[in-house]
Amino acid sequence: VLIEETDQLWKVHCHRDFKEERPEEYESWREMYLRLQDAREQRLRVLTKNIRSAHANKPKGRQAKMAFVNSVAKPPRDVRRRQEKFGTGGAAVPEKVRIKPAPYTSGSSHVPASSSNSFTASPEEPAYDGPSTSSAHLAPVVSSSVCYDPRKPAVK
Repeated sequence: VLIEETDQLWKVHCHRDFKEERPEEYESWREMYLRLQDAREQRLRVLTKNIRSAHANKPKGRQAKMAFVNSVAKPPRDVRRRQEKFGTGGAAVPEKVRIKPAPYTSGSSHVPASSSNSFTASPEEPAYDGPSTSSAHLAPVVSSSVCYDPRKPAVK
């Protein structure tokens, strides 16, 4: 008797919580509300279960990610262009510099001054501009029995 009298109240609740739903044939507003509420609870339980399982499979703690793992970080394009323009790019990104070896001359021990620097200078080294007064540009001291060859690296 009480359920039949509360039908109007259940109708208000149904329209408030489930706007688009309509009662099925021979279904009271209370039965419709309870059915739709149970379906909503079931969907919520399934969603909660999925979220919990996803969090359980996730590794604990934080993980740092490196942007450049196996390589050197490259500067932006405009920085690289400016470095090439102003000649300051030697330290940021080492370029592969190829030095052409001087042709090996055997026979004469005296080399004319014009051909003393016949190899192409790298961008880091200035071109030969006459005898230097500083000791920084002198060739390493080599024993008299060994010939100095600029193509071979100095042995330490």
